[in-house]
Amino acid sequence: MFDIQLNVSTPDNLLPLLSPCIPHLSRWRQIVLTGQREEEVTISDLQMVSLDHLLISVGPEDDDLSEFIPKSTFVEYSPLWPGAMAMNVWLGQLPSSHTIPSLRFTTINITEQSLEIHVTAQSILDFLSACPHARTVSFAGFIHTDEAYTPSGTIVNLPHLTSLTLKTTSLTRSILSAIDAPKLSELYLALLNVDIELATSDAYEDGDSDDEAQDFSLSPSSDRATGMGFRKLLARCNPPIRVLEMNFSDMRTKDFRYVFKRLKSLEDFVIVASDMSDTVINLFQDCLPMLRRIELYSCHRFNGDTIINVLRTRGFAALDEVVISGCDGFSGNHAQVLFKELGNKFKDDCFIYTHEGFLLYSQCKSFFIFVLFVLDIIFELPLVEYYLTPKGRAFSPSTNRVETFTSQREVLTNCVTCQPS
Repeated sequence: MFDIQLNVSTPDNLLPLLSPCIPHLSRWRQIVLTGQREEEVTISDLQMVSLDHLLISVGPEDDDLSEFIPKSTFVEYSPLWPGAMAMNVWLGQLPSSHTIPSLRFTTINITEQSLEIHVTAQSILDFLSACPHARTVSFAGFIHTDEAYTPSGTIVNLPHLTSLTLKTTSLTRSILSAIDAPKLSELYLALLNVDIELATSDAYEDGDSDDEAQDFSLSPSSDRATGMGFRKLLARCNPPIRVLEMNFSDMRTKDFRYVFKRLKSLEDFVIVASDMSDTVINLFQDCLPMLRRIELYSCHRFNGDTIINVLRTRGFAALDEVVISGCDGFSGNHAQVLFKELGNKFKDDCFIYTHEGFLLYSQCKSFFIFVLFVLDIIFELPLVEYYLTPKGRAFSPSTNRVETFTSQREVLTNCVTCQPS
């Protein structure tokens, strides 16, 4: 057993200094940090079983938001997994791969906490090159319009990566274009759409030409960036993606055609606020042979007749669930047709209510609305409406937002996180 004592002159040095000791975690007795960060931890008090998760916040520690971010170097990752701890670090910039050994973390979460510090695509890719054991990677940032995409000369190999999340970032094309993830099975793209022009470079790649379909889009620049990054990922390693969620993240029609023709393993497809037209809906007819679940929210450019005809051609019996909500071209008559064909496998009017962190939810508004109305009268509950979707997601029709809860506890005690900010 041994103690670790580190004098950290700057937060950026914490991970490079501590990472060589992580493989010997079972022999740690106490860790004492002095300098820029003052902390003393007795390892036995943590009741640590594993340290597989790395949480990185990038931004100044005196930022207005920093007071809401845990500063402890070791935090509980999830109450559902007792003893599963995460290393939690706050940095001014991501460390270079040359300053850290190969990290054995299997979950990497990187979050930009301030507009003052811009995390570049190159720094993310360089850091991930030191994380070959990563199975889950998440990056949430800000939209920066000053970094143009340039093809990367180095490809980051992530042989064990199965889940990737990119949220509120303009670096989508740069990241997706430069990773090799042959086992990727889940891709979550959230809040990538912007109605401004992203910076472009002179680099031209196959697919960069204008969309021949000339379909309308509110976010043409980000649509192109997302689609081009997705193309490069599929062309490089053709991963067996089973789940694709695009929440306020869109592509051009030509990109949907390219992507759907190659997603032979896709089972779940969720999309929110897409401008996809009937042309894209018709792709469901011949592409995506393994598709079992379709969820469409606030997609206003397709016609209800088209989706019904496509699903009928695919065969209603082959579908496990269909959710269509808040789509202008999809009427009550269309809903009746799908309910007749799919029964309880079709959902368009389901919701959840929250109160003081607890969920009161149902699967059918027409059946339970009176019960919830009585609860409102008796307990004076300030009810907030969200549509209930599978896998812990909550959709608000008033804000067109879908949030994915990361754990059951987050759903039960922190549903406020799914309310519009």
